[in-house]
Amino acid sequence: MSIWTFAAASYYLAISFPLFVWDIREHRLPNRFTISALLLTGVLVALDALSYRKYGEALSGLVAAAITWCLGYLMARFELIGMGDIKLLTGIHLLLAYLNPWLILFSLTIAFLLASVLNVGRLLRRSLDLKSQIALGPFLLIGFLISISAEFTGVAGS
Repeated sequence: MSIWTFAAASYYLAISFPLFVWDIREHRLPNRFTISALLLTGVLVALDALSYRKYGEALSGLVAAAITWCLGYLMARFELIGMGDIKLLTGIHLLLAYLNPWLILFSLTIAFLLASVLNVGRLLRRSLDLKSQIALGPFLLIGFLISISAEFTGVAGS
């Protein structure tokens, strides 16, 4: 772990609470948080890659971010996911793939598992129906924070 990747992860931690509240209340993630996180992550990953000559890892991060953006954009066009979620995921996947590409799978698995369990419960209680929108941002952030913590503590391995 370097100071650059730690700073990027810390920024996501810092914006998590406002994004949780905003997404739950309004079902959107503001650009001032998502785009700033994406840009800051790009700069910090670039600084880390240049400092430690991790060019292959940087390329891995860029490819993951590009794939996330392209697939996400297509999903948003069909109203399957919001663009705020895509912008958030693009920055998250840039950082995770730079550190360890498997972290993306770990992060998304946690996020979708938590979202599924919680929302199946809401469906059963009839406080949600199949056409309801759900706030996905909090789950994406929880998945990210758990996976990045596992990476920084060495639980995720190399």
